[in-house]
Amino acid sequence: MNSDQAHILTVNSGSSSIKFALYRVENQLVKLFSGALENNGSENTKMSTTLDAGDP
Repeated sequence: MNSDQAHILTVNSGSSSIKFALYRVENQLVKLFSGALENNGSENTKMSTTLDAGDP
């Protein structure tokens, strides 16, 4: 990740879930990474992540 490029981190929090994504700002937003923590506070809590794009 180049340190002189702008990035945006989004976080969406609900009563039992948190979703997040990291974007690189270019001519358009490029989603680099995203994920979710679902069923927070229960025995069925699960976390998922996705590497969407970006530098290898």
